[in-house]
Amino acid sequence: HIIFNAGKSTSLSRDIGIDRIQVMVYNDDAFSNLDSRLFFTPGEEFDGKLCVSSGSGNKTFVVACNLQEDFPRWENLLSLNGLGKVRTKLEDESLATPVLTGYARAEAGKESRIEVKPLTARIRLNRICCDFRGTAYALEQIHGLRVYLTNVNADSPLLPDGPGGKRFINNGALNPLDLAAFRDRSILCREAGIDVGMDMVETDMEFLCYSNPNTEEAFGCPLTRLVVEGSILGKTWYWPIDLCKMVDGGIKPGENYDISLTILRTGTEDPDLPVRLTEGEIEMEITQWNEKENYPVYFRN
Repeated sequence: HIIFNAGKSTSLSRDIGIDRIQVMVYNDDAFSNLDSRLFFTPGEEFDGKLCVSSGSGNKTFVVACNLQEDFPRWENLLSLNGLGKVRTKLEDESLATPVLTGYARAEAGKESRIEVKPLTARIRLNRICCDFRGTAYALEQIHGLRVYLTNVNADSPLLPDGPGGKRFINNGALNPLDLAAFRDRSILCREAGIDVGMDMVETDMEFLCYSNPNTEEAFGCPLTRLVVEGSILGKTWYWPIDLCKMVDGGIKPGENYDISLTILRTGTEDPDLPVRLTEGEIEMEITQWNEKENYPVYFRN
């Protein structure tokens, strides 16, 4: 048997929940055929440990948490190569229970360790305020605040080292048709329902997206943006922020980006025209999810 031990992450505002667990065991040979597939539903007393049976010999153990019950389909996981072609959709993700995956090669009967982490990156707008002193809008507030992600990668390989996705949604602006496909639209768009003034407001609005390594915009290579939208004196303004340019290598899976905004000037009139951060219009702080805080998973026979 195998012992699965899921730890807790302390870097997020809430613990990542685990509703369902799949373990897929493959023979570690030239064919990499499926040895066994097992399903688990952790209860309230779940201590992070479960037993899995498999045949003897060298194996590749794949652990996937929070997938839909009928995913992946049997015909797509009969070999490890087939599983490597399986892709998940952002439309099926959840803030509370995001998909977590990882795998390890080990000999049956010997202890090994695997790190399981989310396929998504978490974007969190923690705080926001505006200060228009010295401009024509001194002492004005931003009304009807709405925050959302655009140019979002909505496709990810199930296995961590699979090829990146290229299906982008909310291209250039918020698209109601794209949102309609989500079981939880709040992972892309939040109606804040607040007015923003000079006092810093705690928002803790969280969003999910898959990785996007693009750091320079080109045809077919859009940059994922966090867009703050609101009105000043009845006119709608946008403050689009190029998230992909904030860290080396763009947005990565399993990372957590915390953002604090101080808006000093009016934004743009186009949600796809980013504000120029180099001019000091918006101050930001981004922290990344440390690898040591990922979910540890232990295997032992």
